[in-house]
This record gives sequence, C-alpha cells and structure tokens, in this order.
Amino acid sequence: MKNIKKPDIMKKFTSIQLYLLILLFVFPIILTSCKKDADDDTDPIVPPAPTTVTDIEGNVYKIVTIGNQVWMAENLKTTKLSDGTAILNLSEFS
Repeated sequence: MKNIKKPDIMKKFTSIQLYLLILLFVFPIILTSCKKDADDDTDPIVPPAPTTVTDIEGNVYKIVTIGNQVWMAENLKTTKLSDGTAILNLSEFS
C-alpha cells in the first residue's frame, strides 16, 4: 500500500489546533467588532418645546405640556383661518 502524502497545511495544523486558532483569534475579533459605541446608549437631544404659539392675526397664546400632549392655555382669539377665510361666530345665528 502506498503512503498518501498529506498537503503541507495539514501537516502544520491538526483539527484541535485549528479549533483553538479560531477560538483564540478569530472569535474575539468578531465579538469586539460588534461592540456598541458609548454614544449609542444616550438619548437623542430634543430641543426645548416652544412656550407660545402665534395665530394668523399675530395673537400670542401660552401653551402647556401635560405628559406628552401640548395644550393651549388660553382660548383662541383669532377671527380668521390661516388662508384668511373668516371664522363664523355661531352666536350671530342664534
């Protein structure tokens, strides 16, 4: 029976040595390359909410935030919509 010659690479590494090579060198590189940056853990910067709003006629209204909702603290005083159309006063028709 003839002796089958192994390739040079097979002479250098046995299967156990190959697994150790992967565990000691390749696996740690993969783990450290997937690490999250410290900046990813911080919340995004949210600009402060405005404290007033202005209507088409220039009236300024205070607003308040309750939870995640924003409310006007005053009643609407304008008599026009943003396109200039008049807002009808229902008391005129009663």
